[in-house]
Amino acid sequence: MKYLAVIILLIGGLVGLFGYRPQSDVVDRITIGENSFIVEIADSEAERAQGLSGRTELGQDKGMLFIMSSRDRHVFWMKDMRFPLDIIWIDGDTIVDIDENVPVPVNDDIARVQPSTAVNVVLEIEAGEAKRLGISVGKKVTYTKKSPTGDSLF
Repeated sequence: MKYLAVIILLIGGLVGLFGYRPQSDVVDRITIGENSFIVEIADSEAERAQGLSGRTELGQDKGMLFIMSSRDRHVFWMKDMRFPLDIIWIDGDTIVDIDENVPVPVNDDIARVQPSTAVNVVLEIEAGEAKRLGISVGKKVTYTKKSPTGDSLF
């Protein structure tokens, strides 16, 4: 019994250390309050490096969800971006920081942003949407998961 308690404590500690993060292969929507975004997933190094670079638009109910391999104060940059973004920094299921209206590069001046605390999920949406929709620090997020056939798992 004593060993079982130790194992449970170790598992709990590991979950706390690495934290909750959504399963990238089945997330296709993120909801913040009453607002829902269809998201593209960036969960590999190559996808995270590419991000939305080079695109000309995103759409009001669309976003890119970056699922990070670790909880950290990740730095994001706007290299090759053609439109400004709101960047929402998420720790597990809670918004912990927001950078609004991050500008596109002017000449060689590329904006770089970083959250005030460690995160493991980042959502990029069109600039101005966070303010327009009342998205703020402290709000909870939910991830809608789909099965491989497209049917909801909930």
